Formats: sequence, C-alpha cells, structure tokens
Amino acid sequence: MPTLLPYTKNYTMFVLSTDYHKFFFTLLIMIAIVTVTSVTFASLLNWNMKKRSKTINVSTHTLNIQKIFFTAIFIQTSMPILILIFPLNYLAFSMFSGYFNQAINNICFIITALHGLLSTVIMIIVHKPYRDVFYSSFCEKIHRMLSSQEEFVTYSLSSLSKPA
Repeated sequence: MPTLLPYTKNYTMFVLSTDYHKFFFTLLIMIAIVTVTSVTFASLLNWNMKKRSKTINVSTHTLNIQKIFFTAIFIQTSMPILILIFPLNYLAFSMFSGYFNQAINNICFIITALHGLLSTVIMIIVHKPYRDVFYSSFCEKIHRMLSSQEEFVTYSLSSLSKPA
C-alpha cells in the first residue's frame, strides 16, 4: 500500500486488505476468464465457418457475408480485452512497484466503468442490422424534429405590409 498523505490520517478509514496477493490472484482469474472466453468463441466460430463452407456448397456472396460477420464478431469479442488492458496493466504495475498515482487510478476506473457503454457502441457500429435499427429509431426522429422546426418561418412586419 502506498504511503498516505498527512491529511488522510485525520479521518477514520476502512481498508479491506493491505495484502494485494489475494486481489491480484482474483484479477488474474478475471483476465484469464475474459481472454479464454473471447479467444475460444472466436476460434470455434472461425473453425465452424470454415468447416461448413467446405462441406456445404455456398455462393461467393454468402461467403463474403460470413467473412463480414466473422470480422464483426471478432472485433466485438476482442473489445473487452482491448478496453480493459490499460487499466489492468496499470493495476498490476502499481501493486508490484508500489507506485500510486491518483489521476491514473481515476482514469483506469473511468475506463473500466465505461466498458459496457463502449462495448454497446462498438456493437452498434460493427453490425449493420443494429446500426440500421439505431439510425431508424434515433437519428431519423432527430432529423424529423430538426426539419419540422425549419418549417416555421417567421415574417417581419415590414414584409407583410402592402406596398403603397
């Protein structure tokens, strides 16, 4: 645990554990589960698509659609690893080196908290059906609202007066 600043000693503080080994092993288990799950899913999907494309006679258009789908799924399954790699690396580094930086710690927790939102945004961007539904649900309504506001034209009194 890093040395605490003097002003923190004025208050009572609850510390769950000063031994980081238990937390580190829990962190390693979490990293292993996320990585193994993502890699296994991508590998099985790739193997299954290759196997089916060889045994079943499919058109080149279907193969291209399957490749696009596989790429989208690969991007989506790799996002948890890519999003969480910086916070987890900093956490491991700070535990073993004893270095503590509150700003970086806060950034790591913000990135971890935004993981669900970022995964959802990636899913909407990568998969065309989700993107289409999102656009039709939100973007077209916003566009209609903005265009309906343009229909209200204001006239000045000088433009309404009759010429003499």
